[in-house]
Amino acid sequence: MPVDDRSSVLSHKGTWSSASVTSAWAKTERVSATKGATVSFTADGTQLRIVATRRSDGGRFAVIVDGATVGTVNLYAPTTGYRQVVFTHTLGTRITTHTAQLKVLSASTAGRSTVHLDAVMVTR
Repeated sequence: MPVDDRSSVLSHKGTWSSASVTSAWAKTERVSATKGATVSFTADGTQLRIVATRRSDGGRFAVIVDGATVGTVNLYAPTTGYRQVVFTHTLGTRITTHTAQLKVLSASTAGRSTVHLDAVMVTR
């Protein structure tokens, strides 16, 4: 079951706004175009998945697990795609606690700087 973008287990720092989006999981998204804005959470499991919306204004974010960057996601797409699993990362073979953070990066192209976070999923 995904953890919705509004869940209290997610800690948002920097500028984030809540958007009502009918096609999103639980009908909301957290949106930021602010370089350095973060969403942090604890992941107790073996696999992490990030659910987001790909759009024509889609920006980039880094995925940081236990202090190390494990990937960068580009949310740009010419047509909008809701509820997309945009990133998957294996945390290990045993259920252990990890700290995870998503960090908004600067735009690589003008007009493509917005991150539309829908949910996170951690498999146990």
